[in-house]
Amino acid sequence: MYDRKNNVLVDATKHHLDVIENLNPACPACNNYKHTLTLEKFRIELSKQVERAMNSCNFRLALKYKQIIINQSPIVFYFEKMQNECT
Repeated sequence: MYDRKNNVLVDATKHHLDVIENLNPACPACNNYKHTLTLEKFRIELSKQVERAMNSCNFRLALKYKQIIINQSPIVFYFEKMQNECT
């Protein structure tokens, strides 16, 4: 599908995710990584990052010498923290 307003090709199968319910404040890196994922799917993908990083010898070496500490706490986004403080 072609979006004439923005002069870009759009994946019509993902268009349903371009709704207000799927819009959240995010830094450019997170926004790019999240792409069209729902918030919960994005949270799941983020939780897999340590497992993926373990494939890196640099990461494992930094872990061995305690330059990195793995934190398995739940992923809570900044705007969720702010919402919880306001309620």
